[in-house]
Amino acid sequence: IPFEELVCSGQIGLWMATKSFDKSAGVKFSTYAYYYIQNEIERNLDEVEIFKIIKGCIYATRSK
Repeated sequence: IPFEELVCSGQIGLWMATKSFDKSAGVKFSTYAYYYIQNEIERNLDEVEIFKIIKGCIYATRSK
């Protein structure tokens, strides 16, 4: 995965954190945003891995 794509995923996670952050919860924003950023990056990595598996299965089916 290109580095720029990971950065974009992190930015999406940061944006999601800013939209749902509640100051009254008593949690620092950095702690709160970390979860969203990490989750979005992991989700993107999982999507890429699934795509590679599907692509491999299609290639194996076509080569038979």
